[in-house]
Amino acid sequence: MFGALDFIGVPVSITCSGTGAGKSTGKARVQFDPVMPANFKSVDESDQNHMVVDIAAVARNPVGEVVAELSQRIDNHLSPDGLEQIQHHGMTYRNGLQFPPGEYMVRFVVRDSLGNRMGSVAAPIKVVP
Repeated sequence: MFGALDFIGVPVSITCSGTGAGKSTGKARVQFDPVMPANFKSVDESDQNHMVVDIAAVARNPVGEVVAELSQRIDNHLSPDGLEQIQHHGMTYRNGLQFPPGEYMVRFVVRDSLGNRMGSVAAPIKVVP
């Protein structure tokens, strides 16, 4: 696990769980797993366990240019088992970014849209050819 907390309204940590060949020639796919702890977000139990979480990531090279980015909104009504999972064990989001060889800083932002809270973390990554 690596990366220090920046905004701590939503606690988040990042792990890198693997690398592989990217879809584009000369790029590698790096899988990241932002991890949010138990009770990290608001759930509207009166609306069938409704949750809305926005996740975004931006990777920049040493001169500040964006080399990769992603964003996703998770808007879901949790089953009773899903609600229990989130409340007691948290959530791990798995996704990856593609990079050419080099060194980068990747910033992840997680927003609990219903609770209007946000957390962010930045992590360095080095991609070798």
